[in-house]
Amino acid sequence: MPGLTVLIPAFNEGETVADVVKAALGAELGPVIVIDDGSRDDTALRAQLAGARVLWQTPNAGKAG
Repeated sequence: MPGLTVLIPAFNEGETVADVVKAALGAELGPVIVIDDGSRDDTALRAQLAGARVLWQTPNAGKAG
């Protein structure tokens, strides 16, 4: 289903986000976008290096934001 877009919310997920992005890209669903919710680690950088587009939400807003 290449017409889908994969949205991945993330907060301080630097250790795992690359694996999740690579799995989503490997499923060939469509573009992968990580929404970094004010992480204090390298979540955004690792997501970008894994092939995702990254959007930043600052400051952290949690589920309700």
